[in-house]
Amino acid sequence: MPLSAKIDSNILCLHGGISPLLASINQLKMLERPCSNFSDKLISDILWSDPRDVDDFERSDRGLGCYFGEAHLKSFLEDNHLNLLVRAHECVYECKYTHDNMCLTVFGASNYCGLSGNKASVLIIHSANEREIGNFDPMRYLTREDVTFKKISYHFRSSSSTAFTKRLVLLPNKRLNKRNTKTILPMLI
Repeated sequence: MPLSAKIDSNILCLHGGISPLLASINQLKMLERPCSNFSDKLISDILWSDPRDVDDFERSDRGLGCYFGEAHLKSFLEDNHLNLLVRAHECVYECKYTHDNMCLTVFGASNYCGLSGNKASVLIIHSANEREIGNFDPMRYLTREDVTFKKISYHFRSSSSTAFTKRLVLLPNKRLNKRNTKTILPMLI
């Protein structure tokens, strides 16, 4: 899994958010991959940080990452010629803009942990300034007993080669009521 992605030269995608250690997106390119040291402070912050109404960076109550405020996000985006941070690490009822619409949380797991009743969301980027948000009603919570784990192989073509990849997918067991089960394909960015 990538740690970050840049879309249309003006959108940065991170799982969590910005860090007091992150001044330039070029630092993200320099991170060693594959990651084996998840105690690295910068990696921890970009994975687990959350936007909050704070004046400065503050340590997160979760124990990992930090809280970042609007002023720091605005400065970071301007310094890096970006206009939006898209992130996922926070259960929200549906897609949620914060920090003067400079931060968008897109949470793709519906009914998180079977407790929250939140919708699953996806972001579709048509162009630099045209985005579409899709929200899907919460699904019934699935336990490990409700699904079968299967490895599948598929291939894709890039401009230079064909790559074969194995993925682990979840397939509903036959005993599920198919009328109450929807198939949602997440869009990876």
